[in-house]
Amino acid sequence: MFDSAPTEAAPWAWTPEGQLVVPTPAGPRRLSDAIRDGLRQWAAAWDCHVVVDTPGGHGPLADGAAAAADVVILPITLDQWSVPALWKFMATYAARVRCGLVVPNRVRDRVSDGQWAELLTSEGVIRPPFRLGPAVQEGELLHSASRPLTSGPTPGACRAAVLDQIAAVAAAAEAAAAS
Repeated sequence: MFDSAPTEAAPWAWTPEGQLVVPTPAGPRRLSDAIRDGLRQWAAAWDCHVVVDTPGGHGPLADGAAAAADVVILPITLDQWSVPALWKFMATYAARVRCGLVVPNRVRDRVSDGQWAELLTSEGVIRPPFRLGPAVQEGELLHSASRPLTSGPTPGACRAAVLDQIAAVAAAAEAAAAS
């Protein structure tokens, strides 16, 4: 728990068991536990949902966020690389997640996306506590816009469509958490 100077605490350390430990006001704690407890405290203090966008893959940040989450949202692109990673994530975290929502992301109207979407909807591919959520379409305008998409208090049509899709994901997450 200490760096080379015996009086200075290191910002983090690994235990012999391979757990990442960080200093907290209550003393050294596993990072995943500190994140889990901190997120719950923030949500209570702010009286709102807390969204954590963790890096892809497995690690202490994902562990802590998953442990604290009412719903884990898994955005997934529809391709040959994402589905095996999704299966690995679901197998690893199924016992630790109360509810998971798999959200196809950056979906386009193309044959390959349709084939992967068909696979995701096949029986047994997505198993509890995970469920399939609404898809989020890829917006071409975001790739080519050279100026702000809208000005003023009302979003333009393209931005409104994206906001509607995000609202659908949020509603699905709320419904999943309530069930």
